[in-house]
Amino acid sequence: MFNFPDLVVQSFFGFFVLGSGIWFGWNRFVRPYTWLDRKGQVTLFLLLLTLFGGGIGGIGWFSDDPRSFAWDLPPLASRMLGAAGWAFALLSFRALQRLTWAGISLVLLAIVVYLIPIALFVVTTHLERFDFTNPITYGFFFVTLGMALAALWLLIAPSAALQQLELRNTTSIARWVRICLILTSCICLPWALALAVTDQGSSPLIWAWRGDLLTSRLIAAMLFTIGITSLYSLRSLERTTLTLLTNSMYGLGVFAAGLINLWTGKPLPIAYVVAFGLIALISILALVAIRNPSKLSQ
Repeated sequence: MFNFPDLVVQSFFGFFVLGSGIWFGWNRFVRPYTWLDRKGQVTLFLLLLTLFGGGIGGIGWFSDDPRSFAWDLPPLASRMLGAAGWAFALLSFRALQRLTWAGISLVLLAIVVYLIPIALFVVTTHLERFDFTNPITYGFFFVTLGMALAALWLLIAPSAALQQLELRNTTSIARWVRICLILTSCICLPWALALAVTDQGSSPLIWAWRGDLLTSRLIAAMLFTIGITSLYSLRSLERTTLTLLTNSMYGLGVFAAGLINLWTGKPLPIAYVVAFGLIALISILALVAIRNPSKLSQ
């Protein structure tokens, strides 16, 4: 039997708040572009779903509300999921605000890289973790599979209209900014692999969710996404800017999640706080430099 109070809360946020946000976003970001083809409209709708889904969902996840996700996450992981939601929301907002194919394709790639591993892990290994009397379980599968497949399709066969939106920007990217992205990737990709393979690693600094492989893999998906998008952005100033914004938001969110863990009497996840605090700081400094072209000389 469905829990009626939870169903009311989830329906309110899932249909009314999210639907209202998408309606507003459609009128603000999509309707004015009368030259868009149908596939272009679908693409921007997917970005709107990512913007408002991540932004609204992030509130429930960061507050560790058990009604906001398909399985009960430990508080640290829930807040890190909230940080991921806000990072995706910021990425999507910036791509919608300044339409370029470079930015749009980065969002699509991030969705694919984030959601497809989660979907594969869940379907092949972790179905027993889900309560199918909870309506949010069905929302989880619909969103995860639907958005992942849609983003993959729109990357493989993109909108011809959106592909025309390429910026011809001759501003070079400073070598130290590219090095920051490479180092970010070098940190996140091995970390993601370690979390995805096992939840019983030797150090609790990395394996913070022992005995909960599904949660470890959920966190691994975001680290994998940051690692891949950081490499993908190296040759494009537009993608570099968007990736640094994403990395900054996620890094700040993880840093805050770690401090909240300490404040609530739980262990400080020092490796996560230090690593992602530094990633946020370096990404913010790189963004400041990008805003001043004189600092981008090789």
